[in-house]
Amino acid sequence: MLLLYDIKPEFDRRGARVRLVRLLRKKGGVPIQRSTWLLPAVDEELLRLLDEIRMGGGTVFLCEWKPIPLQRVRASGGVLRVGVVLQGPKPIDEGMADRVLRLLEEWGARVRVLISGAMGRVAALDRGWGCGGAAGASPLPSRALDELSLENPDLLILLTGCKSLENGLHMGRKIVENARLARLLRVPLTQVETAGRGAVIHWAGDPSLSRKLAGSLSLELRSPPPFTGGIERRGGRVYRSLVGVRPGEKILVNGYVVGESLSHDVTLVARGGRLEEIVGGRKYPRGFQKVGRVDLARANVKTLRTLRGVPPPRTLPGRKGSRVILVERADTALERAQGAGLVIAVGDDTTMITHEILSRLGIPVLGLVDGDADGLMERSGGREGVRSGLYLVRVSPGMDDEAGRIVRERLFRGRPWVRLRGDPERMKRRVLETLGELVQEVVTA
Repeated sequence: MLLLYDIKPEFDRRGARVRLVRLLRKKGGVPIQRSTWLLPAVDEELLRLLDEIRMGGGTVFLCEWKPIPLQRVRASGGVLRVGVVLQGPKPIDEGMADRVLRLLEEWGARVRVLISGAMGRVAALDRGWGCGGAAGASPLPSRALDELSLENPDLLILLTGCKSLENGLHMGRKIVENARLARLLRVPLTQVETAGRGAVIHWAGDPSLSRKLAGSLSLELRSPPPFTGGIERRGGRVYRSLVGVRPGEKILVNGYVVGESLSHDVTLVARGGRLEEIVGGRKYPRGFQKVGRVDLARANVKTLRTLRGVPPPRTLPGRKGSRVILVERADTALERAQGAGLVIAVGDDTTMITHEILSRLGIPVLGLVDGDADGLMERSGGREGVRSGLYLVRVSPGMDDEAGRIVRERLFRGRPWVRLRGDPERMKRRVLETLGELVQEVVTA
């Protein structure tokens, strides 16, 4: 459905415009331009508000809207524009991204690529794809698909590299469900998953494009099976079952390690907006505290044994920054590093992962650690120990979060960054003075 409306400010004494926008977002609508929205459907609640607007002097137009892909009416049948979203490092590390991009070049398509996720962007840097945009925002894969949809592509391709095909199907469906604009515009959408022998999964649009892609890549063509979301609500609690989990994997919620799986059947339990229990796993109380309030049904949940095993980093040319940045979640390090001359990281795994990422950009990292690493950073041969550009401040056991709070409040004073005055050594001395007796040891590469 296409909705167009006009609400004059002089007649809007009850805030109908604001209420309408909130309701349209709630119903899955997507704004196209001012006072113009795409909607999957119109229900009774929305219809009552539209009638109120009309009775109050506003104007409302609704029409059925059916987009027609240009591929259907183009006489040549060629694919001219393709949007590609890379999710995670595996499609790049294992060469599938190169295969797909070469194939699209052979087709004569004009291609735009968006990379979602910090480790995927690090893999692109290691591959020598250049550093353009490396220090900007990293879009969620669903938002990347929606962004590309606005460019009127003939085909969208989602490249994923999961632990198994089952995980790939699960991830693909979640991404497609959240790509509201791509679904409403009915853009042809295909997923290429690298797990196992690989597969092409047809999600939307003309299936001939998926068949052509699968045949050209010599991969099996799959249709997405019926899916149940794994979310249950009962007794005031929210239960979220995990898919494709194996014993001994770390469980991450919104980027924080909250526990470890002990079986193949793991369920997260939340009550009152806070994690309460891990059925089939062992919870990490400090991880629960770090996550804080969370909507478990919408949270970003993943399981993994270690992060990507990395080759020796590529150090990219760049100007020395003049800012000091505080990082408490490693997955935000790359997008926040622009202009940084020093990054202060809080936590053992956060420090190691942040340095692994920012070593590509030559940005030194000062880590506040206490020795309780969750083991997310896989060590590569010949790279053990403290490396150049990494400085560790070890504080009392269990106090790295407290050390981060003190630095945030006393040195940053609520600001996202502070000016780096002089060389990084001066800031390191200020950190040590601020933490005082919490500091047990300082290690400098």
